Amino acid sequence: MTGSLDYARDDRNAVACAPGRVELLGNHTDYNEGVVWGAAIDRGIKVNGCKRDDALIEIHSSEFGDVVVRELQPVKERWANYLLGVASELSKLCVQIGGFTAEVTGNLLIALGLSSSAAIELATALFLLKLFPREISPLEIAKACQRAEHHFVGGLDYLTR
Repeated sequence: MTGSLDYARDDRNAVACAPGRVELLGNHTDYNEGVVWGAAIDRGIKVNGCKRDDALIEIHSSEFGDVVVRELQPVKERWANYLLGVASELSKLCVQIGGFTAEVTGNLLIALGLSSSAAIELATALFLLKLFPREISPLEIAKACQRAEHHFVGGLDYLTR
């Protein structure tokens, strides 16, 4: 995984990747307007899948299991809320989120300060914007991921200045 964006070519399927990152200076200060010196690493998260013809959302992970939902509401499987939160926040930005199937894979270790939650949410946002196209600036994508973290999961930051 190179950390670069990687999309499938047809409009019913998509693949998107996002890298993990390290913060060499200022860890956990970026959401308080502090100075941060961060860098992407060569490990990340990949979300791939396709549109569905119904309203179901299926999320698969070989590490965490499967989740199937009909509404963009938090679920007991906390890991799936990263994806559902992003879908919910993008829908608030007028992205017409329909049913989809997504598989989450990657080689980024979790809970070690490598921004794995940011990576899964950014990969999800890029994946969904490929399936359900709408022009959104990179800053607005980052803010949507940040809101998803706060509203669906209750976590940290996505903006490094």
